[in-house]
This record gives sequence, C-alpha cells and structure tokens, in this order.
Amino acid sequence: MDAQDVKSNLVLILDFGSQYTHLITRRIRALNVFSLCVNGTSSLKSIADLNPTVIILSGGPHSVHAPNAPCFAPGFIEYVESKKVHVLGICYGLQLIVQQLGGEVRVGEKQEYGRMEIAVEKAVGLFGNKKIGDRQSVWMSHGDEAVKLPEDLKLC
Repeated sequence: MDAQDVKSNLVLILDFGSQYTHLITRRIRALNVFSLCVNGTSSLKSIADLNPTVIILSGGPHSVHAPNAPCFAPGFIEYVESKKVHVLGICYGLQLIVQQLGGEVRVGEKQEYGRMEIAVEKAVGLFGNKKIGDRQSVWMSHGDEAVKLPEDLKLC
C-alpha cells in the first residue's frame, strides 16, 4: 500500500474522551486499515486535510446537554455530506450527531454500565458480512440516550 492509498483509505477517529478510543484505533489497524485518532474538537481544515473516507466519533464522559460540551467543528455535517464520508457515532458520538441534526437526546433515568447483546437488523456497512439476527456482546456505558432520530439521518 503506497502513501496515496493510505491517505485515501483513512479511518479518522474523533476522540471525545472515551477510555476505549485508542483501543478502537488499534483494532482498526489490526485489520490492516490505516487509522488516526485526533481530538474531537479538531478544526474542519485539519480534518479535511486528512481526507478520510470514514470518520468515527468516539464516546466520552460528557453529556450533550452539559454547558460547554465538546462538539465537532462548525461545518462538519456539511463536509461529511458533501464528501460522502461514512460516519459512525459511538455513545457520546452518536448522541452528538443526533442532537446536532435535530433529533432528540434525553437524559437517562440512570447511568448504565456493563455488557449487553446487540443483534444485526440489517446486514450492510460494518455488518455486511453478518446475518440478520446474529448477536454480539458489546460494552455499554452511558447516561444519555438517543430517543428520536433526526428525519434526514440515514442508518445503514
């Protein structure tokens, strides 16, 4: 893989403070995919200069409702839409996307931590090699919850 291939196939992780962000970065690299981890509030120019094909917004200890909660750069949504960048939000990252696009994020009745199982509902994207109904054990850690997705959000 040459330098141009690396730059054109970059998975960029925007770090919002999750204790697992660097583990995610390493796991992606273990799949022979180049990944970089940068601050979640990095400038749009620094993100665009890297020209990622995928951006992952990490989790973190924040609530999107907190004053001064970290946010991606102004123009981020328009950038990923115009460049057709695939975006994955994990925990806080997902809640941030939902809130910024006009969906609803509610403060949970209690904070939850621990293992849970998820099931594949659509065998596309990251789950393209899975069957509908396949189950996987994952770790959850959150206080807020996305309860209504934005109208224009496309899940795949």
